[in-house]
Amino acid sequence: SEARFAAKEAYEKQARIVDQLQATYETHFQLVTQLDTVQREIAAESSEYAQFIDERVLWIRSTSPLFGESRQRVAESVARWTNGENWRSLGAVVWMELKRHPVTYSLGFVAFFLWFYYHHRLRLRIGAIGRMVRNNPTVPLRRSFEAFFLTIVVSLLSPGLMFLLSWRFGVAVGSSAMAAAVSEGLFLAACTCLFLEVPRRICRGNGIADAHFLWPKEATARLRNVMRLSLAVLVPAAFIIGAAEALSGHARDDVAGRAVFVLAMLFSAVMAWLLFRPRSPIVQALVTRSPEGLLARSRNFLFVPGIALALALGGLAAAGLYHAAMELAWRSALSLSLLFGLVIAYGLGLRWLVAARVRLARARLQRQRQAELAAQPAAANDNGDDPTAVSAAEGPSEPAEVAEEIDAATIKTQSQRVIWALLAIAGTVGVWSIWSEVFPALGALRHVTVGNTSLAHIALAVLAAIFAYVASRNLPGLLEVSVLQHLPIDAGARYAVTTICRYSIVIAAVVVVTWLVRFQWSKIQWLVAAML
Repeated sequence: SEARFAAKEAYEKQARIVDQLQATYETHFQLVTQLDTVQREIAAESSEYAQFIDERVLWIRSTSPLFGESRQRVAESVARWTNGENWRSLGAVVWMELKRHPVTYSLGFVAFFLWFYYHHRLRLRIGAIGRMVRNNPTVPLRRSFEAFFLTIVVSLLSPGLMFLLSWRFGVAVGSSAMAAAVSEGLFLAACTCLFLEVPRRICRGNGIADAHFLWPKEATARLRNVMRLSLAVLVPAAFIIGAAEALSGHARDDVAGRAVFVLAMLFSAVMAWLLFRPRSPIVQALVTRSPEGLLARSRNFLFVPGIALALALGGLAAAGLYHAAMELAWRSALSLSLLFGLVIAYGLGLRWLVAARVRLARARLQRQRQAELAAQPAAANDNGDDPTAVSAAEGPSEPAEVAEEIDAATIKTQSQRVIWALLAIAGTVGVWSIWSEVFPALGALRHVTVGNTSLAHIALAVLAAIFAYVASRNLPGLLEVSVLQHLPIDAGARYAVTTICRYSIVIAAVVVVTWLVRFQWSKIQWLVAAML
């Protein structure tokens, strides 16, 4: 009985301890949940605060005017670069890295040597593809994509090496302030080199621009020479700017870095003048392509935006708004990269369109010849040697050829409209993504709501609706070039396919637009059902 009583008491005590432990666990779980909620609120608040600063701090002066700097600040900036201790510490970091990772750096050197060895072969392959496309426009589009991919690979040689060295200096054990500055400088120099090297490679002889897009040789030569000169000047300038910013503690007030930035902007203004002055080969090519277009009418002023932008950025940096100048310069470079990418995409689209139209014209001509050859024996058997009967049999061929030409022109126009619509939407979204974090007017689109929908979603819905309208109106030409010419179907089947695709585009557009503006499916399903 005593043992039973002791066991019962121990069991009840254990049960109380377990209940207390469970209550403690529940309390701890609630505290952890509350802590997670508070941390999420802090993170959201920090993100909103950072976004608020990014949208409104741009025009606050970050340092004093360049020409009003004191001698002490100039001496401090120069001392950072001439201090022997900084360079000795950098040498010590390099030596330590080589001793700690000899195998890694040996393999890296071998890989770089192989990359450099095959670099020439890749260039020869790009040239061979270019000559192939120039001599035969019906070469499949995949050859142009292959040449473009190889061009990007070739362009990555120098930037890739700088990116690799920047990464190693940044993660090196015992890294000094100078090593960190070199890492920052190499990173910015690599970005600048990539930004300039890709257009230079694309404009080489028998390259993408020359052989695939058939740009004028004088224009591609001018762009290539400007990019080469810019590489020699702007890449070292970018290294000095990035390293100076790191040495000053990312305060963006270093005198040496700011002076180099101003000189780089002056150099960029000169390059803009060389590219877009009225008698430049690039401007002449644009005028020749569209003599009555907007670019032709404003050819005497095409150089103004580039020069004005470069001088404005240099003036902001000299006036003390160095942070604003750096941000605007970085986003301007991204915008120019986006513009050049859209130009390349448009060129690839036209290249595909030309190849498809040539194949379509050849197929139609072959069918027409087969029909004529099949009709000649029948006409001879029915009419004998009557020349008027033969002339009557050959008469309808001319209107058929005219109809074929009209169809080809329509296909070209409709396909180009779809390509333009795609590129316009991509460019609009890209520009908004690049600049929305800087200008409050663009960033506000994500915060201003109409009902339960933000203005950003409404803008995207409008773009989707515009693209759906353009695509549905110009779908026959695009389908004819891309799909229908490869199918053995008659005109009625083609019309049916085109109609079904048009309805599909409209229905998809309705679904996307209603999702963007936060409409409920129950309110718009009757509309989709009516279209079906």
